[in-house]
Amino acid sequence: YNTTVFDYKLKNNHKGRNMEKPYVFISYSTDDKVVADAICHVLEHHGITCWIAPRDVRPGSPYAREIISGIKGCKVMILVFTSHSNSSQHVGNEVDMAFNHKKTIIPFLVEDTPMNEELKYYLSRKHWLTAYPNYEERFEELLVAVCNVLGRKAIAIDKKNDEVKNEITSNMIYFKILSNLECRVLIDCEEVGIAKANTLFKIPLK
Repeated sequence: YNTTVFDYKLKNNHKGRNMEKPYVFISYSTDDKVVADAICHVLEHHGITCWIAPRDVRPGSPYAREIISGIKGCKVMILVFTSHSNSSQHVGNEVDMAFNHKKTIIPFLVEDTPMNEELKYYLSRKHWLTAYPNYEERFEELLVAVCNVLGRKAIAIDKKNDEVKNEITSNMIYFKILSNLECRVLIDCEEVGIAKANTLFKIPLK
């Protein structure tokens, strides 16, 4: 994965994000912070708001209360599943909370690890997104899955003779997934590179 495209250092900028619109809660073990930060960056790079600890825990607020508030307000939870999260009591509590509040849970399986019985109880009837051995190659599929839950459409545009057949409007955000999985946001509809992208998706902004 080309890390020159994405800088996975997340900025603590509460004022810049709108938590009133549907957002994604990312549940993970602290041992898997690199993976969680990468997921957060990819989603927010494409206009999807995320709630992730410790970034979104307000200073001076009880940590557990902030976690509960974040889960209650989210539309979907992404569980970064590894051997670390499998044995984490805190992750188990977060999944339990999301399950009881009828949140959509997307298990993102980064490792081929047998799921413990407690998590299996909550997630056995969920569709698991298998992301090993190279989880970064499944970011596109994760992005589309999240868009489906949030009611956004990710539509592949059929191109022939370097022409984009679907109408391009300024209220949409565009991104292209190249063969090497480099992702770039295209705000300018006149961007010359659009016609040269191998795959082009469009996601209406709510």
